[in-house]
Formats: sequence, C-alpha cells, structure tokens
Amino acid sequence: SDGLDVAIRAILAQHDLDGLPIFANRLEHRSGGHMRILFPEARGNCIAASGMCKCAQAEAAAGGIAHTLLIGDGASDFCAARAADFVFAKGRLAAYCAAEKIPFAPFGDFFDVCRLLTALMEEGVEAQRQDRNTDPEPASHG
Repeated sequence: SDGLDVAIRAILAQHDLDGLPIFANRLEHRSGGHMRILFPEARGNCIAASGMCKCAQAEAAAGGIAHTLLIGDGASDFCAARAADFVFAKGRLAAYCAAEKIPFAPFGDFFDVCRLLTALMEEGVEAQRQDRNTDPEPASHG
C-alpha cells in the first residue's frame, strides 16, 4: 500500500488477517513524541512515483509467490494490476482495469474484499479468474 503500515495492520487485525505480510510506508515513533514517515519500498525509477513502488513489488513477487493479489483504488496501483494474478479494484483502478481490459473484481469496501477473498480461497484462483467481472455491483455494508 502507498498508505501507512499502522493503519493497514489495524484493519487487517480487525478481520483476523494480521498474519499477512504487507508492504507499505512506515510510521516510526521517535523520542519526544515525534514521528516520521519512512519509505522503505520507494524506488527512483517508480512509474507511479509513489513512496511504495508497487511496480517493483509486483516484479519481485512474480518469481517467488504462488499467487499475487492486489487490492487497490488509485493510480499507484496501475502497473501492479498488470502483474497481479487477481485484482480487487474500485475507483480509478477499476476504471483503468476496465479500459485496459485487465480482469478484476469490483469492491465497495473491505467487507466486499473479505467476501470475495473467501470465495477466491474456496474456489481457487483459476475459477475466480474466469468470473472476475461478473459481479457488477458489490454488496453494500452500511
């Protein structure tokens, strides 16, 4: 994520997914109550010019992980969407995937992602790849 690790870890923990590896910008607590943001995954040649180069992460993951999942909503996700095995998209990323004909599962909120991820794990990545764009409206969880 191009967001902060502490927020992502808190969200994942709320959904019993706190054991997942994450790649994100880090919030570091320093003495005197100060904080600073670290960008350990930044790359000078990042296509998206993000603090967390998702392009580099997608390239690195391609060789060593069985399946890569991307959950995204913006321009920093564009290049990674091309490399991921499965994409959960909303906002600008969903529009980009549709325009570029990159298969994706639309989502409205994290509840949708959890529901879709459960189905993905139960049915397998291959079955879901064929059905990714068949759910035009994500479920509402208000």
